[in-house]
Amino acid sequence: RNRMKHILKNGTSNISSKYILSYKGLDYRCDSKLEIAGIIFMIEHLGFKQIKRFKSILSFKDDEGKNHRYNPDFICYSSDDVTTIVEIKQDITKTSSGDVFDVYKAFLDKKKETLRIFAEERNYKWMWITPSYSLDLRRIYRNIIKGKSSYNFRKIV
Repeated sequence: RNRMKHILKNGTSNISSKYILSYKGLDYRCDSKLEIAGIIFMIEHLGFKQIKRFKSILSFKDDEGKNHRYNPDFICYSSDDVTTIVEIKQDITKTSSGDVFDVYKAFLDKKKETLRIFAEERNYKWMWITPSYSLDLRRIYRNIIKGKSSYNFRKIV
């Protein structure tokens, strides 16, 4: 129950975010450096005017009929009042392997489909963003990882 209250209040399935990005006068809670890069990319290159943590929990069934919950990362608004739900994920390659990757990969298509249906039922757009989505995103992310960016973010507990 406490976890569900936390998710509904804060919009993340991760009990604590790992970073705060201060960008253009606003603070954004981010779970990873990729999310930091994603926010910067979405503002600078996609023109989103407002970005918030997504607070709804989506449900889907796996191939065996077992229920799973999923919490997309962000809900974004453009200047022309278009709403877009965004999930930011690492690229998973065919060579990624091991138990963790196998479980992770097994649900990606189900999560994408769940996100698509949820968004379309509400006349929202949806995006699944990975570093391979854009060269600009990849550049921002690479610079953050290498410590070569001037973006203002700090690690939190």
